[in-house]
Amino acid sequence: MSAVALVAAAGTHLLPDWDEGRWWVLTIALGAIAVLAGAVGVWRAVAGLGEIHRHPASVTGASRAALGLVLASVLVVLSGVLVGTDWQDLDVPSAWDRVELLEGESALTTAVDGARRATAASGDGIRTRGRLGGCYEGSADEPAGEVPCAAPHTLELVGQVTVDVAEDAAPGERRAAAVDACDPVVAEAVGETEVDGDVVALVPDQLAWLGGDRGAVCVVELDEPREGALGG
Repeated sequence: MSAVALVAAAGTHLLPDWDEGRWWVLTIALGAIAVLAGAVGVWRAVAGLGEIHRHPASVTGASRAALGLVLASVLVVLSGVLVGTDWQDLDVPSAWDRVELLEGESALTTAVDGARRATAASGDGIRTRGRLGGCYEGSADEPAGEVPCAAPHTLELVGQVTVDVAEDAAPGERRAAAVDACDPVVAEAVGETEVDGDVVALVPDQLAWLGGDRGAVCVVELDEPREGALGG
């Protein structure tokens, strides 16, 4: 089981937007399962060797138990290294810190959705081709077309910022810096208007980031469709 979970955890690296942290919950969960299953394998092998040592005449299979101990130990080490590396690369603490548990939703569903939003480079079409002050349908993860702000809409593009972090910053760190930069921009654009929604920063995807793109846009994602622009 440990080997299967380890291969599956490594395989998640091939999923779309893995570098942007979109699948961090799945990756870390599978890695943790691999570590735990490997630890159970070590325990069982040690227990088997102990039983053989106590009853050498009636219990056999020392070589198989020793081989199992070696293989399980190797799996524990490999799984631990993978989890540790992924934890750092995906900036899991930053992603988890921004998970908000919403009333009426399960913790698991909310954790997955919140963490995905916290680290994924979403809405790249709006980020690169959106119009400042524009109103859109859909969500930050899956934005739809632009609509007149007088019509019902759920997204408003209220500003743009530069992500000021190191080039090798993890995806979560980039998003956190962009959100911090967006907060005052949104506050100025919205003014005294009460907003039932979230400030979302749309950051460059991994390819654009490596190409030197540091631009992010500040979007307000409304809880309910709104007619009329914010601050208007």
